[in-house]
Amino acid sequence: MITDFKISWALKFSDRKQTKIMLTPDMMESHEVSTENNKEIHLFRGCEIAGKEFEVRISFRHDGTDLRYGSIQCRNNRGKFFMEELHFPVITANVTGEFKSFHGAGQGWLITLSEKEYFTTHPMRSLQMTAGFAGNQGIYLDARDKQYNLKESYWEKIGDRVTGKITHLLPYRKGRNAELKFECGIGLFEGSWFEAAKIYRKWAETTPNFKKKFKKNPMREIGIWAWNRGPGDHVSDPIIKLSKDAGVPAALDWYWWHKNPYDTDYPEFWPPREGKTKFTQTLAKLKKAGVYTQVYVNGMAWDMEAPSFPKGGMDSVVINQDGSVYGIVFNTYTKRKLCFTCGQGKPFQDRLEQVLANIIGTGIPGVYLDMIGAANVTPCYNPAHKHSHGGGNYHISGNRKFLERLHKRFPGTVFSTEDCNESLLGCFESMIVLHPSCERLASSYHAGVECVPAYSAVYHGIAALFGNYAIIDGIPPWDPLWPDKDRWQGEEEWEKLLPDQFCCELARTVIWGMQPTVCKLTMEQANLNGRYGEFYRFLVMICRFYYENRDFLYDGDMLNPAGFETETTEVKFLQRFIFTTRENGKIVSRDLPAVLHSLWESPAGEKALFVINYTGKPRTFTYGGITKTLPPRSAEKILL
Repeated sequence: MITDFKISWALKFSDRKQTKIMLTPDMMESHEVSTENNKEIHLFRGCEIAGKEFEVRISFRHDGTDLRYGSIQCRNNRGKFFMEELHFPVITANVTGEFKSFHGAGQGWLITLSEKEYFTTHPMRSLQMTAGFAGNQGIYLDARDKQYNLKESYWEKIGDRVTGKITHLLPYRKGRNAELKFECGIGLFEGSWFEAAKIYRKWAETTPNFKKKFKKNPMREIGIWAWNRGPGDHVSDPIIKLSKDAGVPAALDWYWWHKNPYDTDYPEFWPPREGKTKFTQTLAKLKKAGVYTQVYVNGMAWDMEAPSFPKGGMDSVVINQDGSVYGIVFNTYTKRKLCFTCGQGKPFQDRLEQVLANIIGTGIPGVYLDMIGAANVTPCYNPAHKHSHGGGNYHISGNRKFLERLHKRFPGTVFSTEDCNESLLGCFESMIVLHPSCERLASSYHAGVECVPAYSAVYHGIAALFGNYAIIDGIPPWDPLWPDKDRWQGEEEWEKLLPDQFCCELARTVIWGMQPTVCKLTMEQANLNGRYGEFYRFLVMICRFYYENRDFLYDGDMLNPAGFETETTEVKFLQRFIFTTRENGKIVSRDLPAVLHSLWESPAGEKALFVINYTGKPRTFTYGGITKTLPPRSAEKILL
């Protein structure tokens, strides 16, 4: 239950050094409420930090629903501090029972907040919406910002009191005024993450990006992706065989084709490891077999130790507020720091375009640009850049301009990126999404996160979504350019210890309306009757199942999944990524529904229930008067 629901605001001031001061309504000298043009107006005046003439004006309008829409303006700052962050809306409420927060990260994160003091925050990179849930009641907050400025969602629970807010990072300049040039939706509702996503979708449908849903996307025709890494024959032969066995068009997302070790020496990818001749021969073989191919390139990272970095690196990267370079050491073996580049980092973009010219010149149909869709959320204070420091939409506007340049120079080339993204919809034909493997990749996410397909509920069918980290033998790929001493020794028969992990991750991918994906597929695994035959047969079946139902699972709209019942089963997962050391890898258990499901409506108006039993036993489910038992490792569509 949710009670004592209140709406407020806050404003963070800063001296651009160490001093941070938070201004809240109770610190203002006066507060007046009035009505103007059917809007409820709150006017706050005067405070110590910004002067007696300082005003905060909030306007609320109602549209006959349970939501209200608020806008906020701050005027006449006469103080010596900068306005750094505008927190609006800020809500507080009392809750009873379990409380979960939803964040627009990837497909969508649900995080349970404990009874003790607990908070969680995340950049709003895939959906500008957040929500909190107590039972069947929800608190809804969104930002209806078509410019996609930098912002974060935040939830905190102390005892039975919760606080939720959207933090808008303001352009970091000394000025008297600040405002949000868009409205924020606020209110209470009944339901779950799905109902919250549908509220947000009503606004999303008004944006230019949503109109891309009605543009033909060549990636719609793909029935299976292989996310393979390494030499040409090693990556190409298995996906060619899988495409033939399943009888569906296939795609290869090819990593480690490049001369440099993974996450090292970026953006110096060219030439190919095996040489240009072998590279083009592999592309020709794939094309002849009807397999679409794209290769990996990082779209916004520059290795500080790369020979090219002195030629424009510092003019391209994101600089933190303290003057340091923002970067991450992803590769725990080579320990090279990759600096994130700003959307306004033209030297990097020029260098990357040169690399792409070499790659696309081979005739390859597609290129994957890593990170642009997922990582353009860090405020930049680089003095070499013309954009305002701190908040703004310079990452989005700069990257969109760069991508438009690439499309113009390389017409017909298909581009892909990382993670669910709404700010650059229309620039990419596909996106790789790893959330179907959230248990495996738990160390990369918030502890205890539950991933839900909220993005699919909003933007399904605009860009092709594919991806997971589903590996038949459970062993991540290993780059031979890494130190061999760091490689795991004494591998287990993971497919026997974790019999349902691969099938669960693959089933979840399809149930969410994403294109099925297999990682690190080898010729040994691509055998219907070999050691891994049980899992390969499931893979072949899932490819066909998805491809035959694209009118729902690609073209369709997701319907409310509520009302479905099935038993739960314990599923064991190996938490292990490519950079996970032996001492950090571990097996965890999760109680999950034994039958995964989703509901879809096709463009023709047909409605269908999709169910997949990913386990090795018969499983029963009930929905709307339908009770059925599914055979092991099977899938079914049921028209409603």
